[in-house]
Amino acid sequence: MKEAPLKARYVVCLETEIRKTDDGIIVLPFKKFIELLWNGELMP
Repeated sequence: MKEAPLKARYVVCLETEIRKTDDGIIVLPFKKFIELLWNGELMP
């Protein structure tokens, strides 16, 4: 079975602001992550 390439990498944490690291990881506050997930904005 061949793995699909990742579209994005996330870290969910207690930080207050969304940011992107130099290596492309998206850092999300946990409340924003839940909101995006609930609204279907993270998964195709």
